[in-house]
Amino acid sequence: MMWRWFKTILLGAVLAVMGALALPAQEPGLTVHVFWQEGCPHCARAKEALAALDAPDVTINLIELGVSEDNDALFAATLDHFGVDRGAVPFVVIGGDHAIGFTAGGLTEGRYTAMIDRCRDVPCPDPVGTLIAGQAPVDTPPATD
Repeated sequence: MMWRWFKTILLGAVLAVMGALALPAQEPGLTVHVFWQEGCPHCARAKEALAALDAPDVTINLIELGVSEDNDALFAATLDHFGVDRGAVPFVVIGGDHAIGFTAGGLTEGRYTAMIDRCRDVPCPDPVGTLIAGQAPVDTPPATD
């Protein structure tokens, strides 16, 4: 009788562990990566616009250029990933899409919002996060607006 009880508990524990391992990792939300430089007025506006979105599920990762070789190398790898020959700041990456520069009047803010909403509807890749982790990102086709 005790053996049957032990086998039942053991089987339950094994199934619980296997089930936990089979579940995909929950993403904590969406990370927006902003490559920027000190003294860049467009960068300041882009950072302000993203902060004003007031989206608790969005994390903004500010990556300052010109202060760290690692940040500059990450920027170069990100440009390469997206096939951009000449980078400019601000360079904002949201999921598998990117935006270069900042245009006042709501145009850029609208693009940021659309990119974020797309990632809320369908899980997006995080190519910059993958590069930070030291892995090669999977090619992602640009989103069509």
